[in-house]
Amino acid sequence: MRKWGFGLTPGRRGIELSGEEGPGARGPAPTSGRVVCMAGWAKLGPWALVIGAALLCGRQALAHHAFAATYSLDKTVRIEGRVVEFLFRNPHSAVLVETEKGPPITWTVEWGGGGELSRQGIEKDTLKSGDQVMATGNPSRNSADRRLRMQSITRPSDGWKWTSDPQ
Repeated sequence: MRKWGFGLTPGRRGIELSGEEGPGARGPAPTSGRVVCMAGWAKLGPWALVIGAALLCGRQALAHHAFAATYSLDKTVRIEGRVVEFLFRNPHSAVLVETEKGPPITWTVEWGGGGELSRQGIEKDTLKSGDQVMATGNPSRNSADRRLRMQSITRPSDGWKWTSDPQ
């Protein structure tokens, strides 16, 4: 009996598959001597990696935005209200705060990503629905958005506070 092992050897037209005999063979290899034209594809491999990496990096760059394009960094707004929801996630967490003075307005207060906040001791249960908070931040360039980029947040009931300034 013959056992066929397959070897890849470069040929003029591509890569040749060749069979070799050995103990315990099961029969002839159907691909023995067959030429597989892969030379063109083999040359594209490194370029495919480069293009794939560029697309992956480009996707991440496009997915992120500059805060200066979204928020008025030269202005500060302070809101008070109750937490409707705390969205602890990436790339940015958010606190939805409903103001109680005048007609209720729900603000979206954008915060850091979940990993960044975890390193600062903030977890998904740090803020709960119904917590009274005061938040300060940069308002959206479009005032109809009712969005802030968080600079600080305080929960007066227990004195808990977070600020973006490392003071």
